Amino acid sequence: MHNLGISVAAIFKLLTIQNNYPIMKKSPKYQPVTLVITSLNELYTALLTAKRKCEDVALKITNEQLKKTIIALEHLNTQYANELGAQIQSLGGNALEPEMVFLESAGVSNRLHLNLGLETKNICAKVEYPIIKLYRKILRQPILNASLKKMIQYQMNGIMCTTLQLKLLSDFLKFQDAVTC
Repeated sequence: MHNLGISVAAIFKLLTIQNNYPIMKKSPKYQPVTLVITSLNELYTALLTAKRKCEDVALKITNEQLKKTIIALEHLNTQYANELGAQIQSLGGNALEPEMVFLESAGVSNRLHLNLGLETKNICAKVEYPIIKLYRKILRQPILNASLKKMIQYQMNGIMCTTLQLKLLSDFLKFQDAVTC
């Protein structure tokens, strides 16, 4: 066992001397931590903005099934934003406080009976597409570690799954309304 330790140390020293640089040199495939933190903060802000948009729409929808699905998307955005905030802090960055994030309104009118199909499309357009675009942008970049990449992937899959459920429910409700009329 002792001979193995000596041979590893000898190989390490030999490689360091032969290559004229340390073996632990930073790999060019990894981004500096600040770029990763910036990308994660951008996604964090987008998730909190999407949460606010879901809140605004959910308050105005009368259909309970659709409202619950939108609230599930809101909770998912909150959960993922919290996970990203913790990851940002573990990398040495500072996640923006929710009060500091600019939260624009969803632009939903105050009508009591909303057009379900139109509102679902609005949520998907304003929430899913920009966020999925950010997730894909981050996934295309070299990430510091595999666990961060896995977290980004499962979050993107979760958002896509929940918005698909929202679209399917909306289509079902539109079909159901068409049949009863």
